[in-house]
Amino acid sequence: MNKKLVIGGIVLLLIIGGGAFLLLGGTEPKPGLGESGPDTIPTKWSQAGDYEIKDVVGQQTVVTNAKAGFSFKVPEGWSVKDENFGEEYSLNLLHPNAEFDNNNLLVSGCFINVETMYQPDEAIYVTAIIKDLENNPSISDNRAVIKLGERLALQTSIISSASSDNPEIMKKIRDIIQIAIPLNQEIVVNFQLTLKKNFTDQCVTILNRLSSEGSF
Repeated sequence: MNKKLVIGGIVLLLIIGGGAFLLLGGTEPKPGLGESGPDTIPTKWSQAGDYEIKDVVGQQTVVTNAKAGFSFKVPEGWSVKDENFGEEYSLNLLHPNAEFDNNNLLVSGCFINVETMYQPDEAIYVTAIIKDLENNPSISDNRAVIKLGERLALQTSIISSASSDNPEIMKKIRDIIQIAIPLNQEIVVNFQLTLKKNFTDQCVTILNRLSSEGSF
């Protein structure tokens, strides 16, 4: 099971034993098509060969996707692991305290999933929402336009207000903040933070720093 939770999927609020938690899900991707490149069938996501992960002694790890045209620094002390889900490939940046249960659900800390999408419909859709929010910010309670250098990005927040005395239910409650950056009319890069509430301040600060200091 992949760790990434898709913002564009179905959001269900379930009531169990007096508590509540959020489940998010998307449609299952098609079977993998391998690495993208001139000699392969193109995919809708950047693949492993598109990312360069450069470790420099005494400095932060730098991730570069030259094909899409961006780079960013991995937060200090965090680790990088890749993930395949059908043809969908992404990177997970893991907080030092990130822990997962047997079902790959986050139970401690936070992580940031990074994916690069070569999907014109998605790029046009995100750009349209950004323009609508610029004209009328009040049309959405959980979406906002943020500025990253010269670029505008869409931030979507799914914050749970659920609570329960049942620790097993509380383990399932996670908050999600996604920053979608349209690089052009064909490419969108997503940074999706999934976190436990007791790590909110620390992890949100890191997400904001990563996105604002990246080169897009």
